[in-house]
Amino acid sequence: MCISISQQAQDLLLKIARCDNFYVYKNENQIHSGCREILRCQTTVNRQLPVPWVGDIEKAPIIFISSNPALKDNEYVALDSWTDKQVIDIHVNAFEPNKHWTKDGNKIRKYPLTPEDYLYVPFWTYIWKTTGEILGIDVKKVIPGRSSALSEIVHCKSNNQFGVNRAKKVCMDKYLEPMLNLSSARIIVLLGAYSTEIISEYYKLNIKLATKMHANETHIAEREIAGRKKLIVALPHNNYHGKKGLTWLKPYEKETLLKWGKEAISEM
Repeated sequence: MCISISQQAQDLLLKIARCDNFYVYKNENQIHSGCREILRCQTTVNRQLPVPWVGDIEKAPIIFISSNPALKDNEYVALDSWTDKQVIDIHVNAFEPNKHWTKDGNKIRKYPLTPEDYLYVPFWTYIWKTTGEILGIDVKKVIPGRSSALSEIVHCKSNNQFGVNRAKKVCMDKYLEPMLNLSSARIIVLLGAYSTEIISEYYKLNIKLATKMHANETHIAEREIAGRKKLIVALPHNNYHGKKGLTWLKPYEKETLLKWGKEAISEM
């Protein structure tokens, strides 16, 4: 089976993956000042494309938003030499078993491709576990890429969030609203302190990351986005050193989130 997306979604996916700012990296005078740092993270040969999103953004009931994707040379990912068809497929059908882009929902294909091998991705395991908790289903019933989709604030790759602070406004102004307009997700999960701070400021949510340090703060907010009310919740990233997931949500926040999750899964 494969995920089919609308022409509008295909157009936006390719617009992000082949962002005009990404393709002027050879000409310093044309690079947007906000993108300059993050674009310098890669060489000029076989550049890894920006990641628009992963999974079925139009139908998934939850979308997880992180700061930006990591830059790794040992993973099989979309390159600027790929065809549009390949670029769409690896992002939309990343977790579809018959596609072999990934394996078991938590392993990414290793580069180079022979022999065929996969690398374990703890982040994905955390995502599907959290998805199951929110939807109130066993993690074994979570369908990677369909039960929830993944995206970022800044779509270009770097390590340790290098260049994200300068690129965030450029990327959000160009792509955040169009992407969320496509998404039918009832629940938006902000992962990590950085994405929480950025999105909270952008939408004036006044929420904090649900950790022990901010246990007494507010961690959820309701907002109308694209003409539909959504619940936004701020949860720790997988790399957070401490109790993660829904642990530090207040009782009423957890109750609200699970209620929304139950309603969301009924619409799948």
